[in-house]
Formats: sequence, structure tokens, C-alpha cells
Amino acid sequence: MTKMSDYDKKMIQQYKSKVVDRALKIYENSELSSLQFLEHFDLVFLQIWRSAVCLQQLPANVMSLVISNCYHEKLSQISEYNHLSTFFALNCNLKDISSISSAIFLVKLNMSGNIFTDISPLSTLTHLNDLTLMQNKIVNASPLQSLVNLIHLDLSVNAVLDVSFVLRMKKLKVLKLRKNKISFARFLLRMELEVDLGANCIQDVQDYGIKEWIIDGQREPVKDLIYYKLKAVHSSQELICKNQYVQIIEKNNRMKKQIQQIIDEAWRMNLIFLERVAKQFMLVGEASQ
Repeated sequence: MTKMSDYDKKMIQQYKSKVVDRALKIYENSELSSLQFLEHFDLVFLQIWRSAVCLQQLPANVMSLVISNCYHEKLSQISEYNHLSTFFALNCNLKDISSISSAIFLVKLNMSGNIFTDISPLSTLTHLNDLTLMQNKIVNASPLQSLVNLIHLDLSVNAVLDVSFVLRMKKLKVLKLRKNKISFARFLLRMELEVDLGANCIQDVQDYGIKEWIIDGQREPVKDLIYYKLKAVHSSQELICKNQYVQIIEKNNRMKKQIQQIIDEAWRMNLIFLERVAKQFMLVGEASQ
């Protein structure tokens, strides 16, 4: 990798200064409201220049708004933007999100990296299909059960204890729950979901009913996207599907020994099954001769 010269660094810094100066002029002169055709607006690291942003200065037709690292951002005006379908408020130190409840036309919402605990205001956002609330302080996630149109939900790095509310979410396809305090989630196996349950408090493999589930091979795998891989087994009327995997939680869940026992048992069963299939082929071959 080529090392940047002092001259290049100086030129880049001058360019950055010009961009910042222009941004400040726009903000200071309240020119934001004059941008009539603005559809996407991105406020990044604005706390360097201002302690708060006045959202009233944005044009009413904004469709996508990203606010990042604006530590004193006030969201009270967010409901005034009826065209807003995508809203990100990232690392903004938000404790209260009550004003978001009136933004009922949102389809995609990401409020990661804040410090709020109460998510009941989100229960009114029934048009949402993508919701990310990663790295907050959420314990009770049940208010989300009214969001029946959700397809993707990320609650990673919180303190969630119970996720039974997802049983109401018939359209949900991806559920990320890494680093919470979940100890029981067997019911998730009844749903057609891609689930990440890594680094939770599940201690017993039977909490998943995983033994019977592997042997039956009837459902899509529960996935831990990083850790242990376990080959799925079809022991009914089909041969082993070698390309299908079930990925099981290992880290912090103390299940490694039990998982290995299940692997051994499952593969023994399939070896017996394959042996029977091979014998049948042999019998057919002898009969044809």
C-alpha cells in the first residue's frame, strides 16, 4: 500500500474544509428548505458543528433520512414528513423515541447504537418490513408483535429475555438475536425462519428439540451465522442432502459435547440407512442378471 505524501494529506484536508464550510453555510442560512427535489438527506457527525439539528428546515418531500452521531438530535418533527419511508438514527444517544410513533408510513427503520429501553412507540409502525434495533438497552420486545409485515428484524446486542412475540409475525424471514439473554427458544423451530441465536443463555440442546429435528430433517435450519456447522440428515425416504447445513450455537451456550453426540448418532443412523439402500441396489442388480 502506497504511503500518502504530506502534500496529498494537505490537499485532502483543504478539500474537506471546503466541504464543511459549504455545509455550514447551507445550515446557517437555512437553505435546506429550498431544496425542493431532495429525496435523501444524510446528516453525519453533525454534532461537530451543532448540538442539535432542526428537522423543520428539511423539505417536506424527503423520502430517506439518515442521522448519525448527532448526540442531541430531537425527533419531534419527524412526523411532519409524510413521504418518509426510510429513517436511520444511528449512535445518537437517544433515550426517548416516543415521537417516532406518528411516522406511520415508515417501511425501513434503523435505530442502532442508542440507549432507549421502551420500544412501545414502534407498535404503530405497521408498514415496517425491515427493523434494526441493534445495540440498545431493550429488555421487553413484545410491543413489536403488532408489526405483522416485518420480514427482517435485528435485536442483536440488547437484553431481551423473551421472543415468543415473533409467533405473530407470519411474514418474518430473518431474525437476529445475537448477544441477548434468551434461555428458551424452542418454539422458533416451528417457524420458517433464518435465526441467529449466538451468545445467549441456552445451556441445554434439548431446549431446541434439535435431536428429533435433525433426524426428521423436515424444516429449514436454525442458523448461527458464525459458529458450529452440523450437517442436516434426511433419514426418511431420501438420501443425505450433503449441501444442507444446520448451524448451531456453540459460543457461550456450552453445548459442544451434546452437539457432538447428536452428530455421531445422526450419522450412524444414516450409515445404516445408506447400507440398506446399497443392499437394495445389489439385490436389484442380482435379479437383473
